[in-house]
Amino acid sequence: MTISMIEIIIAILPVIICGIILWRIVSKMGYAGAWSLLILIPFVNLLPILYLAFSEWPVQTKLRQTQEQLRKISYSVTQIGQEELSYPKNPILPV
Repeated sequence: MTISMIEIIIAILPVIICGIILWRIVSKMGYAGAWSLLILIPFVNLLPILYLAFSEWPVQTKLRQTQEQLRKISYSVTQIGQEELSYPKNPILPV
């Protein structure tokens, strides 16, 4: 019984497709795409999965930093706006 070239291609093709998909997913999370290659190694594949599950992703870190910057900007803008919109205590009304 011999294995034909078509059978080898059929066996390897899903692995390549999954590798490309995982590479894109890991890249969108903010990590190097090469992390997805560790998934192909038996027993070692648990390490990146556990790390990704319990660590803060670079995308989350960047989002948190951006939100903090926006909070600081919006706070300073509201302070400036309140100072400009303060009403005089004794308004002079025209007669």
